[in-house]
Amino acid sequence: MSALPDLAGWSIRDSCRWAALWGDSELQLVAAGDSSESEPVVSEIAVLGSTTGPRPQTDSGVGVGSTEEQVRAAYPGAAEGTSGYGPWIRTGDPAQGAVYFTLYPDSRTVRQVTVTTRDKPSAEYCG
Repeated sequence: MSALPDLAGWSIRDSCRWAALWGDSELQLVAAGDSSESEPVVSEIAVLGSTTGPRPQTDSGVGVGSTEEQVRAAYPGAAEGTSGYGPWIRTGDPAQGAVYFTLYPDSRTVRQVTVTTRDKPSAEYCG
Protein backbone atom coordinates (compact mmCIF):
# COMPACT_ATOMS: atom_id res chain seq x y z
CA MET A 1 0.00 0.00 0.00
CA SER A 2 1.14 3.54 -0.68
CA ALA A 3 1.87 6.17 1.91
CA LEU A 4 -0.61 9.03 1.58
CA PRO A 5 1.93 11.72 0.57
CA ASP A 6 2.78 9.63 -2.53
CA LEU A 7 -0.70 9.89 -4.10
CA ALA A 8 -0.18 12.19 -7.10
CA GLY A 9 -3.07 14.45 -8.14
CA TRP A 10 -4.92 14.12 -4.86
CA SER A 11 -5.63 16.90 -2.37
CA ILE A 12 -3.91 16.52 0.99
CA ARG A 13 -4.24 19.31 3.56
CA ASP A 14 -1.57 19.95 6.19
CA SER A 15 -4.28 19.80 8.87
CA CYS A 16 -5.46 16.39 7.61
CA ARG A 17 -2.42 14.50 6.33
CA TRP A 18 -4.05 11.12 6.97
CA ALA A 19 -6.68 11.59 4.22
CA ALA A 20 -6.25 12.23 0.52
CA LEU A 21 -9.22 13.47 -1.50
CA TRP A 22 -9.90 13.44 -5.23
CA GLY A 23 -13.04 14.38 -7.05
CA ASP A 24 -14.95 16.16 -9.73
CA SER A 25 -18.65 16.94 -10.18
CA GLU A 26 -19.58 13.27 -10.60
CA LEU A 27 -17.17 11.14 -8.59
CA GLN A 28 -15.30 11.53 -5.30
CA LEU A 29 -12.61 9.25 -3.88
CA VAL A 30 -11.06 9.21 -0.41
CA ALA A 31 -7.95 7.33 0.67
CA ALA A 32 -7.45 7.43 4.42
CA GLY A 33 -4.92 6.21 6.94
CA ASP A 34 -4.59 6.30 10.71
CA SER A 35 -4.42 9.86 12.09
CA SER A 36 -2.14 8.70 14.89
CA GLU A 37 0.65 7.81 12.43
CA SER A 38 3.16 10.45 11.29
CA GLU A 39 3.26 8.90 7.76
CA PRO A 40 -0.07 7.05 7.48
CA VAL A 41 -0.49 4.10 5.15
CA VAL A 42 -3.76 3.73 3.25
CA SER A 43 -6.17 1.53 5.21
CA GLU A 44 -9.48 2.73 3.75
CA ILE A 45 -10.67 3.75 0.28
CA ALA A 46 -14.15 5.15 -0.31
CA VAL A 47 -16.02 5.91 -3.52
CA LEU A 48 -18.89 8.41 -3.48
CA GLY A 49 -20.61 10.16 -6.29
CA SER A 50 -23.45 10.84 -8.61
CA THR A 51 -25.88 8.10 -9.54
CA THR A 52 -25.89 9.43 -13.12
CA GLY A 53 -22.15 9.81 -13.74
CA PRO A 54 -19.32 7.24 -13.66
CA ARG A 55 -20.13 4.49 -11.20
CA PRO A 56 -17.38 2.01 -10.37
CA GLN A 57 -18.87 -1.34 -9.43
CA THR A 58 -17.82 -4.56 -7.76
CA ASP A 59 -17.49 -7.74 -9.82
CA SER A 60 -21.10 -8.45 -8.78
CA GLY A 61 -22.30 -5.20 -10.36
CA VAL A 62 -22.97 -3.29 -7.13
CA GLY A 63 -21.92 0.33 -6.67
CA VAL A 64 -23.11 3.83 -5.80
CA GLY A 65 -26.82 4.04 -6.67
CA SER A 66 -27.52 0.30 -6.32
CA THR A 67 -30.54 -0.62 -4.23
CA GLU A 68 -30.42 -2.45 -0.91
CA GLU A 69 -32.12 -5.39 -2.63
CA GLN A 70 -29.38 -5.53 -5.28
CA VAL A 71 -26.68 -5.55 -2.57
CA ARG A 72 -28.44 -8.33 -0.63
CA ALA A 73 -28.97 -10.40 -3.79
CA ALA A 74 -25.29 -10.07 -4.75
CA TYR A 75 -24.04 -10.76 -1.21
CA PRO A 76 -26.49 -13.03 0.65
CA GLY A 77 -25.70 -13.40 4.34
CA ALA A 78 -23.72 -10.14 4.46
CA ALA A 79 -23.29 -8.46 7.84
CA GLU A 80 -25.15 -5.27 8.80
CA GLY A 81 -24.36 -2.26 10.95
CA THR A 82 -24.44 1.53 11.16
CA SER A 83 -21.83 4.26 10.75
CA GLY A 84 -21.97 8.03 11.02
CA TYR A 85 -23.32 8.18 7.47
CA GLY A 86 -26.07 5.59 7.84
CA PRO A 87 -26.71 1.86 7.72
CA TRP A 88 -24.22 -0.37 5.95
CA ILE A 89 -24.02 -3.89 4.54
CA ARG A 90 -20.60 -5.58 4.67
CA THR A 91 -19.18 -8.42 2.66
CA GLY A 92 -15.90 -9.98 3.70
CA ASP A 93 -13.86 -10.01 6.90
CA PRO A 94 -12.44 -6.65 8.05
CA ALA A 95 -9.24 -8.39 9.17
CA GLN A 96 -8.64 -9.38 5.54
CA GLY A 97 -10.28 -6.34 3.91
CA ALA A 98 -14.02 -5.93 3.62
CA VAL A 99 -16.36 -4.01 1.32
CA TYR A 100 -19.00 -1.83 3.00
CA PHE A 101 -22.03 -0.51 1.12
CA THR A 102 -23.34 2.49 3.07
CA LEU A 103 -27.00 3.24 2.35
CA TYR A 104 -29.02 6.43 2.37
CA PRO A 105 -31.44 5.89 5.28
CA ASP A 106 -34.49 7.12 3.34
CA SER A 107 -34.08 5.65 -0.17
CA ARG A 108 -32.04 2.59 0.92
CA THR A 109 -29.72 3.01 -2.06
CA VAL A 110 -25.92 2.88 -1.88
CA ARG A 111 -24.39 6.31 -1.17
CA GLN A 112 -20.80 5.13 -0.62
CA VAL A 113 -18.68 2.03 -1.21
CA THR A 114 -15.74 1.59 1.17
CA VAL A 115 -12.95 -0.97 1.15
CA THR A 116 -11.13 -1.19 4.47
CA THR A 117 -9.53 -3.34 7.14
CA ARG A 118 -11.30 -1.29 9.83
CA ASP A 119 -14.32 -2.47 11.87
CA LYS A 120 -16.58 -0.06 9.96
CA PRO A 121 -16.29 2.83 7.53
CA SER A 122 -15.00 6.06 9.04
CA ALA A 123 -17.65 8.58 10.06
CA GLU A 124 -15.33 11.51 9.32
CA TYR A 125 -11.94 11.77 7.68
CA CYS A 126 -10.76 15.19 8.78
CA GLY A 127 -13.23 16.19 11.49
